[in-house]
Amino acid sequence: MPAKQINRYGDVVITEDVIAKIAGNAALANSVGIVGLASRSKADELATLLKKSAVANGVKVSINGSKVKLEIHVIGRYGVNIASSCESVIEQVKYAVEQSTGLDVVSIIVTVESLMADEDCE
Repeated sequence: MPAKQINRYGDVVITEDVIAKIAGNAALANSVGIVGLASRSKADELATLLKKSAVANGVKVSINGSKVKLEIHVIGRYGVNIASSCESVIEQVKYAVEQSTGLDVVSIIVTVESLMADEDCE
């Protein structure tokens, strides 16, 4: 269900896909230790690295009124502290979504689906 904000000029409707794109781009922009977003194949349960144009597929958005919950699936860089990387993703995404939409992000779950070594990232 999209988020709807009413102001004196009319209604503003923000879809889940827009929020997912904002969150996906923010997760990739400044987060150290994140190679990219991941998508899981339902057939074989393998995580695959998403192209930058498909970042919304690595983010699940739930909206209840003006409250937003996000689930982000990432692929981390081998050798980088996973907890610190995920904390950075959470901070970047929360800030970007709240500033861009005016909605309140109440929960962000980051799932590390896989790790990639530096030589695999090129």
